[in-house]
Amino acid sequence: MKKEKKFTEKGISSEVLTRMLPDHKTDDAKWAQGKTFGFVFHPGDRFAEVPEQYRAAFQYESTLNPTAFPSLKKFEKEVVGMAAELMHGDQHVSGSVTTGGTESIFMALSVARERARELSGGQVRAEVVLPGTAHPAFLKACHYLSLKPVVVPVREDGRADPAAMEKEITPQTILLVASAPCFPYGVVDPVKELGNIALKHKLLLHVDACMGGFMLPFLEDLGYPVPEFDFRVPGVTSISLDAHKYGYAPKGTSIVLYRRKELRKLQFFICTEWPGGIFASTTFMGTKSGGPLAGCWAIMNHLGREGYRAIADEVMRTAIRIRTGINAFESLEVIGDPHMSLLAFTSKKGNIFNIGDAMQRRGWYLDRLQFPDALHLTITQLNVGMEGKFLQDLASVLDNEEELMKEYKATRNSVQIADILTRFLPSAMVDRLTRMAGGILGGSKGGTRIPEAALYGINASFKNRRNIHKLITNLLDGMY
Repeated sequence: MKKEKKFTEKGISSEVLTRMLPDHKTDDAKWAQGKTFGFVFHPGDRFAEVPEQYRAAFQYESTLNPTAFPSLKKFEKEVVGMAAELMHGDQHVSGSVTTGGTESIFMALSVARERARELSGGQVRAEVVLPGTAHPAFLKACHYLSLKPVVVPVREDGRADPAAMEKEITPQTILLVASAPCFPYGVVDPVKELGNIALKHKLLLHVDACMGGFMLPFLEDLGYPVPEFDFRVPGVTSISLDAHKYGYAPKGTSIVLYRRKELRKLQFFICTEWPGGIFASTTFMGTKSGGPLAGCWAIMNHLGREGYRAIADEVMRTAIRIRTGINAFESLEVIGDPHMSLLAFTSKKGNIFNIGDAMQRRGWYLDRLQFPDALHLTITQLNVGMEGKFLQDLASVLDNEEELMKEYKATRNSVQIADILTRFLPSAMVDRLTRMAGGILGGSKGGTRIPEAALYGINASFKNRRNIHKLITNLLDGMY
């Protein structure tokens, strides 16, 4: 059994720890080289110094008590105010800074639940209607909040289907969801149509702009066609936007906005009967470091609209060049018509995950999609200037067709064997095998990763979906 790290009896000196620092990152993705897509959002060295200074200066302060640290209260109010203006909100719009898109979405769903309780005299209506491309954070929030997600298939263009979503509305429905854009295909849902439906049925409508909130407004300024998705649409009642994505703020900063202050009040948690005193928090988290918030305030003021427009222009031009280059390959095609710098592409030969594994061996980190199988790119400032190298490496991988097909056949055989075994082996045996796989992955270093072509192939083909859940659970458990 592997020994875990024990608490050191004698502290390690600062000099030794400083020397150790580079070694800790040896196996991590080399994001500064511009070969990762979406894992890290960095504004570039010329802009990063100021927010890093602010983050470090406030990292030990807590946002829990605004009277003790009025500087953090000022930062949050101004960050929320700038975000509200960006989303075309009026003087009634309010909101909070959270630790990420998941918490922002969690708060929006919590508010919808509390509003339903108020309207029904305490009886909870419990359904959320959302498109199939909505982020899993909505499903996660529904799980923790005991809400029922009603997932509706999207249209052929990858956008939400308003008519199909309206058919799923029942007396139990408390919230509709739209994405701006959805993560898989980079397309903005028809928010105007959904807004009309929300008004008609007197429902809340949350727009998940975690990806697009700090990108789409500046693309619109630059003349790109961007469908209206923000508070200009009358039916929109809340919006989430991540500052730590295209806002290039330190990790741990997202914003949730509400059209009316009455809605924001519903997200507060207040306990007045605790022996430790009155406890109140505006969001799910209690104590939070003030560092990310301070860094967020700094980068938003440092870049300003002009700076964000300049970065958005560079990023979008890079995305268009990559998209054009991918479509030039006969065997590949981009899915849909992305509104911004997220895109997915697939292979007409069915070997897209083997292509992804081959690109990963060349140092490129791409996300994998399923239903349909595809590779995904979230193009950021870090990728500007790297498009030529990316397309060159992709061409080289595709030219080696014999090796690709060899890997594809091996993957297909592995998937078929795994599928047969999991259908006929006892459940306890499947559980043991997946725990062994988790242990292997947990013990591996970054350079020896399990091929994702096989993992996603297994996921797509398994008839027993419970075994897939078990496999991923044991992989995660093994990794940690």
